[in-house]
Amino acid sequence: LVVVALGRPDDADFLTVRPDAYAAVYGFRDANLVAARDLLLGRRVPTGRLPVPVGGFPVGSGKQRY
Repeated sequence: LVVVALGRPDDADFLTVRPDAYAAVYGFRDANLVAARDLLLGRRVPTGRLPVPVGGFPVGSGKQRY
């Protein structure tokens, strides 16, 4: 399960299961959606870190390579 939060990063706190991957893009404008699309298609590597704990992911969680 992959979740992309378009609004606040703590949207994951309302999920009933913990996703395998979680991306917070902090908005729903064109630039945010393009970045999310590129991330999901592997065209972009995530570089951010969570500034707050979110849905079981601690502060500082971020990019992981698989």
